This record gives sequence, C-alpha cells and structure tokens, in this order.
Amino acid sequence: MLKRVDPLRKELKDLETKAEDTRQKGEEITKIIAELEASIAKYKEEYAMVISDASVIKNDLSTVEKKFLLRLRHLEKSLLTALNEVKGRILDNNREKIQIKKTNKMPIENSNSRPSDVPPPTSAVKLSGTI
Repeated sequence: MLKRVDPLRKELKDLETKAEDTRQKGEEITKIIAELEASIAKYKEEYAMVISDASVIKNDLSTVEKKFLLRLRHLEKSLLTALNEVKGRILDNNREKIQIKKTNKMPIENSNSRPSDVPPPTSAVKLSGTI
C-alpha cells in the first residue's frame, strides 16, 4: 500500500508545486495587467490633453489667420493708394512735359516780330513822285 501511496504523494507534491508556480505567475500577470491598465488610463488623459491643446492651437491659428488677412487687405489698400498717388504724379509730370514741348514748338513773340499774315518788308522802297 505504501508503494501505491508514495507515488500519489509525490504526484500531489508536484501538483502543489505547479499550482504554486501557476498562482505566482497569475499574480505576476495580474500585476502586469494592473500596470498596463494604469498606463492606458494615463495615456488616455495625456491624449485628451493633447487633443485639447490641438483644439486651442487650431483656434489660435484661425484667429491669427483672420488678423493676417485683415492686415493684408489693409496693406493692399495702402499700397494701391500709394501707387495711384505716384501714378497721378507721373501723369501730371508727363502732362507738364508735353505742355512744355508744345510751348517750345510755338514761335516766341517779341516786339520785333510780325504777325504771320503780314508780309515781310522789301529792301527796295518805291517812292511815288519825283524829286
């Protein structure tokens, strides 16, 4: 009977050892699972913060873009106004140059000049009558 009980005791002891090993592995796995769950929760919080920050950045970007476009339109108007002023000065300057050229082409009148419809005097003057 001892011969039959000894192998069973040995098998029982082996099973108890395996059960203890399995229990320890189970505890380790449970501990790892708890750590992973805590890590996942932490990552979820960080992700939510990143999403919130991204939303704030997106809103800031939109605000900056609107301000930029408004300023750009203002600068465009200022530039066009300045260009129109320069264009006006250039056109006025060109008109003055054209007027000066026209004035230079016209004959200058002085006290010795005659109107164009009066013929120039002849060198020989005929006197009527005898002396």
